[in-house]
Amino acid sequence: MHPTSANSHCQTDLVASKMNLPALQISPLGKDIDAQLATELLAALKSNEIKITLQPKVSLDNYEICGYEVLLRWSHPIYGVIPADQWIMVAEIYGLMPQLTLWLTAEVIALSKTVNHSSSFAINISPGCLTSEFAHKFLSLYKKNEVPYHAIEIEITESTEINDYKELSGTIDLLRSKGIKVGLDDFGTGFASMRTLMELNVDEIKVDKSIVQSTKPSAQIILKSLVTLAQDLGLSVVFEGIETQKHLNVAKSLGAHKGQGYLFGKPQEVPQSLLQSLSKGGVATSSSPKNQNSRKKMERAS
Repeated sequence: MHPTSANSHCQTDLVASKMNLPALQISPLGKDIDAQLATELLAALKSNEIKITLQPKVSLDNYEICGYEVLLRWSHPIYGVIPADQWIMVAEIYGLMPQLTLWLTAEVIALSKTVNHSSSFAINISPGCLTSEFAHKFLSLYKKNEVPYHAIEIEITESTEINDYKELSGTIDLLRSKGIKVGLDDFGTGFASMRTLMELNVDEIKVDKSIVQSTKPSAQIILKSLVTLAQDLGLSVVFEGIETQKHLNVAKSLGAHKGQGYLFGKPQEVPQSLLQSLSKGGVATSSSPKNQNSRKKMERAS
């Protein structure tokens, strides 16, 4: 990682001040780099530095793919691949999430049209973005592109606090009335709380991988309680971070509906071969003998 120049430091501090924000350190990269990233983010969307990756969500009944989570990867020309949680945090603080989210929505709509809406794609949206104004812009993209509402799902992130439950609830109800499914991402961490479940009408909760992968006895009790709670509320449950057969066995034994994690597939960019696979449907594992054997083992173990 190369240090920025003194001139760059001055420029990023100036830009931060113009945005009415100090050049605060947000990520481990440092305050000057954070401010620099904030100034470069929107340009990076146009220059194709930020790419979409897809990770499959899998039904634990039959191990078939039931959708994909859309993730982003930023390959910076100086700093290399920047962990998404770091630069997303920068975007949150500098107020860039609405532009980023609308860009992502347009990209995923284009992807959905490419595969004839044969798969559903879930995008992460910060609760601060889900205003009435944003929802109408969001829905106009669907209408303009003639995309069926079920083709793209929303996962509300837990990275920021919910300041206005009433407005957020109204926005979610509007989106769901159109047939758009809404879930809570990384439930059990950050700002995702029981109040969130009480106040918001959602379709799904995704249990954070830190709980799914924990070896503490208390984690199993928490997982069981979350599944029971979700079932009582009529919600679908996704276990994130399933990386081993043991994780899968726990998820199935507790009654989770879906799974996501490296055992089924790592996030990957969208090459032409994957587009062809998506348009035909498919299963979570690739066609390699190794992954076919892994799937057979999962079926036997269940």
